[in-house]
Amino acid sequence: MAAQPDTLALERLIAERLDALLPQKLAELRAAKTASMTIISTKGTLDWAYPPFILASTAAALGWDVSVFFTFYGLNLLKKGNYSPPSP
Repeated sequence: MAAQPDTLALERLIAERLDALLPQKLAELRAAKTASMTIISTKGTLDWAYPPFILASTAAALGWDVSVFFTFYGLNLLKKGNYSPPSP
């Protein structure tokens, strides 16, 4: 017959190891974490294009990981030649 492990001693050992390793590992993960931002672009007009693009470029300049999600109407912002510069 196989010997039964002492479950109380085993649980105590696991708890001690977790208490010793967890704070150090959590501190390492927090130090290595890069800030991130996700922006949802929902409108395809020029006046609604500025906020997501300005926020995204500012966050990227600060070293953040940035994602911009374009909804169906927001896809118009990605079309080349969609807007011409204002005439003087």
